[in-house]
Amino acid sequence: MTSSTPPAAPGDRYSRLPKEREHDLYDAVLQVLRDVGYEGLTMDTVSVRAHVSKATLYRRWHSKSRLVVAALRHAEPAKISTVDTGSLRGDLHEVARRVTDRAVESGALLSAVCHAMRTDEELARTLRETLFDTEAAALAAMARRAVDRGEADPAAPALPYFPQLVVAPVLTATLLQGEECDAGQLQAYFDAVVLPAVLLPG
Repeated sequence: MTSSTPPAAPGDRYSRLPKEREHDLYDAVLQVLRDVGYEGLTMDTVSVRAHVSKATLYRRWHSKSRLVVAALRHAEPAKISTVDTGSLRGDLHEVARRVTDRAVESGALLSAVCHAMRTDEELARTLRETLFDTEAAALAAMARRAVDRGEADPAAPALPYFPQLVVAPVLTATLLQGEECDAGQLQAYFDAVVLPAVLLPG
């Protein structure tokens, strides 16, 4: 059976949108995601909301999961890779500020996507490869810098789990608290839980 939405060939002029239109499209995708969740989001809904033909969506992104991940990347969640204050505590407090400043990091939005990852293998793989792995690598590098500076204990049992410790409250706040974390709450968590688990005593 021939697919009605074949992958676009290189240079396919129909797969391209002006930058401004692409930005508007990504904003529409995120709004639909907030309104109805990942399972409720369809290419038809995005097409209507963004005033872009469904054929163009499929030619450019090929699937719903790729379109959603592209929209999440466009929002530039927290730019953790650029954080380097000279101390681990300073780094974590800056991460808290950046994370809570960005809409894409909202608990409701991430919870909707992460829930869908359990049943959508393509979404899970694409998110890990293009978004989560990048942030996890940046957090691991942050921990290595702290070890190199003599702040963090290289033998701390929690050190290999540093990225998970940092990300956990962002992903679970809405589920456990009923609301998203603010910067102060995240900073308090980092001070009480993450830093004691990895820093050298004294």
